Amino acid sequence: MTTRSAFAVSTLAATCILIGSWAAPLAAQSLTIASWGGSYTDSQRATYYEPFSQQYEVAIKEAVWDNDIQSIQRQVMSGEYLWNIVDAQQDAVLDGCDLGLLEFIDYGLMGGREAFMEGAALDCGVGTVTWSTIYAYNGDTLTGEPPMKIEDFFDLEKFLGKRGLYRSPKIALEWALISDGVPKSRSGKLLNRRNRL
Repeated sequence: MTTRSAFAVSTLAATCILIGSWAAPLAAQSLTIASWGGSYTDSQRATYYEPFSQQYEVAIKEAVWDNDIQSIQRQVMSGEYLWNIVDAQQDAVLDGCDLGLLEFIDYGLMGGREAFMEGAALDCGVGTVTWSTIYAYNGDTLTGEPPMKIEDFFDLEKFLGKRGLYRSPKIALEWALISDGVPKSRSGKLLNRRNRL
């Protein structure tokens, strides 16, 4: 294995199949998994880590990270690995793969890319969580016609009041493009990491 092999990006559920062929060498070893902490990691521990640990007799250690690809880059550059598996957002997976920091996945060991939900099987990571960002409004304070589409979120004349957004610009930029008339099918391509928008 190369020095990059210290990192597989996914949660353990998807990685178990891949690691299954490594089970013998991993006996009496440990894996350190970097995830988001809190109740999210608590759920991973109960669902993924503990069953895997018992089945393959591999101790699971936990670490918390914040989706900063530079954390992985420092480990790869120094050769001092703190983590083996990282639960990351797609942008970190794509950047880490492009930079040569992450190991490519052999999907032949896991039933092929078609065994996964469309868009989940990336070259260096497997999507294991789906989520959405929605917009909402307070019906008790809103008068008149309610907002019905993303464009309404940006219409400050028709819909007065404060707005709140997720702390990352990723969703807000996509919403802004869509509200400006860019087709949804094209908005993701405009925002991909290679365009550096």
